Amino acid sequence: MASALAIALGATTVAAQASPGSTSVGSAATNGKGAKSHPQNIKANVPNADPKNWELVSNLSDEFNGTTVDTGKWNNSPTSWGAWTWNADNTSVKDGSLELRMRYDEQPNATLRRDDYTTFKSHTYFSSGILQSKASSVYGYYEARIKGVDTFPGSAPAFWLYSNYATDKAAGFLGTQDGDTAYSEVDIVEMQQHSKDAHLLDLHAPYQVMQNGNPVWIRNAAQAPYLDQSVVNGGFDPAADYHTYGVMVAPDRLTYYLDGKPVNSIANTNWNRLPMNVTLSLGLRDPNLRYGTESDPCPGGARRCANKPTLNSSGGVDGYPTHMSVDWVRVYRMKPGTVAP
Repeated sequence: MASALAIALGATTVAAQASPGSTSVGSAATNGKGAKSHPQNIKANVPNADPKNWELVSNLSDEFNGTTVDTGKWNNSPTSWGAWTWNADNTSVKDGSLELRMRYDEQPNATLRRDDYTTFKSHTYFSSGILQSKASSVYGYYEARIKGVDTFPGSAPAFWLYSNYATDKAAGFLGTQDGDTAYSEVDIVEMQQHSKDAHLLDLHAPYQVMQNGNPVWIRNAAQAPYLDQSVVNGGFDPAADYHTYGVMVAPDRLTYYLDGKPVNSIANTNWNRLPMNVTLSLGLRDPNLRYGTESDPCPGGARRCANKPTLNSSGGVDGYPTHMSVDWVRVYRMKPGTVAP
């Protein structure tokens, strides 16, 4: 298993520390949309690092300069999960930006996926857009320039990394001992999901470990004290303009950046074990969904399920469709042979 993981993760390592005030803003215009850069001309703007030692990972990065989604690089129609469904029709590239849309799209018998990747049928009311990289990675610097959604609350743009339990298990990547990593996830940013305050941003990293032969979620400070640094007040409305969100994933630490400034840092204990896909998505949130309880469980054993929305006189839902915009997403790794300081 160790040799298989070494092949999957590669030999790339990164510096774990980032100096205050360092910048991570890419070379495309930082005010408004502006002119876009050709991928070959992008210089690595990695916090606390010499750009000459870093390179762009092209199969995990995109400037969205074309007219359509690059489906050779991205999957825009994975199996749906939770309380909403993914639909390729909700992904588009327009005027140099990726647009991920959420719309009222009632489906009485939608196929959804549980956490263990088995499927079930359920009634859903919205469909969303998602891009999921076909390539995967672990260590490196990840950043994206994103503008949130006009409709709040109810829709939460996200930029995140996560592994695939089913494929990792089939590849022999998962350990069987208690404490072995079963699932890796780094939420670089989840915005507009706190229904009472749009300024709050979630920057965290839940994961799963094996316990008694089964994967178990580790989500909060009660389970792991370092997970208490998860919410940051950005001091702005994410829907009003573009902002750059980034994370350095290093062997011993995750350091989060907002518009080039470090805003959160947590110990990396379980995220450096499994390859993760880069993901941009528009997720459904309160009041459009609820979490299942013991007395009122969600259909199919799902953690979240959809609330039936109120229809307006036109038969739609006020505020929808809505969309988030992504100017670019860039991933950097250290060049082969470079030694991290």
